[in-house]
Amino acid sequence: MRRSSLVAIIAWSTLAAVSLPACGVSTATSSPTTATSHPSAPLQTALAAWSNFPAAAPKRPVVLLYGDKVNAPAQGFSDDALKEAFLDGAIAGPDSLPSGPTTSDGVDLITSQQALTIITMPSGSGPPATVTLQVTKIALGTDTFQTDRGMLPLPAWQFWMQGVQNPASVLAVSPDEVFTPPQPNDRPQAVGAGTIGRDERTLLLTFAGPPAGTGPCEANFVASSAESASAVAVSLRSITSPRYKHVACALVAVDRHLTITLLTPLRNRVLIDVSSLMAVPVTKVSG
Repeated sequence: MRRSSLVAIIAWSTLAAVSLPACGVSTATSSPTTATSHPSAPLQTALAAWSNFPAAAPKRPVVLLYGDKVNAPAQGFSDDALKEAFLDGAIAGPDSLPSGPTTSDGVDLITSQQALTIITMPSGSGPPATVTLQVTKIALGTDTFQTDRGMLPLPAWQFWMQGVQNPASVLAVSPDEVFTPPQPNDRPQAVGAGTIGRDERTLLLTFAGPPAGTGPCEANFVASSAESASAVAVSLRSITSPRYKHVACALVAVDRHLTITLLTPLRNRVLIDVSSLMAVPVTKVSG
């Protein structure tokens, strides 16, 4: 990940921890039939926002989480000046750029010049760069990117820079094969991840919350879902005891899980967190 992804993950963790102590989570199975037959307005809004996702297309497009197409060098930078230069896009290209390839394993690629333009775009609002990173080599390779189907190895233009141990990577997949998600709203992401079973219908949701129960500083969750040809939208509702509504609780969140059963197999559809309108990363059950 580069710049925005790291910030987004930290923000999600913090916001989830802050927003959920008044709620909670329990491991249970909800009934999606009722939710789908009579979807709430937020569920309908989420499905409408992602209605143009081409789940039935012959080739599923890449859905990047946080829209981040740049991965920072794996071992980081030796000092703050080099890091700030990277964040500020203060990067000078080499005298010549690779002219190809234009495809990789059937995937259309952007050019190395386009990748250089992306990596030199500033991000963040930190102090201006005091040095310039000099690119010494550009080559097509592979790197892993955060997508709605987990961490995936994808073609990437890799940039070696003077004074930096490892290369930075720019996603090389053509924009035609990368889906542009709808704009998220200003609410924190509630559902953090999903694991789909072998039947493609049993979906385990993972999210952050306080311990399950009916005591003070405890709560339970139920899930609602709605489905379309393009997406599955999921929302969480908390169940807390009114006896403890005035109890002050520490802002402690733990991983919680909730299982739902989809009406139809997930397949290439996207899973949406209703709270944030963001795609939720889904991986298949291991084993």
